[in-house]
Amino acid sequence: MPLTQARYLSDKINTPMWIIVYKNTSIIYVAKDLLLGIVIENEAVAQNFREYFEFIWNISKKIS
Repeated sequence: MPLTQARYLSDKINTPMWIIVYKNTSIIYVAKDLLLGIVIENEAVAQNFREYFEFIWNISKKIS
């Protein structure tokens, strides 16, 4: 996909969770014994998740 970028983290990091951030809304999904979704509408929380993403993106490895 020409407009897509992807990176890899260590295979030692395993989490059944993913986060979606859109405007001031953060949605946390956890897929363990059952699927759980938590919606948080707060700009500070959304901004912190954006900063967390940038940190993880910068320590991850580019796909060659």
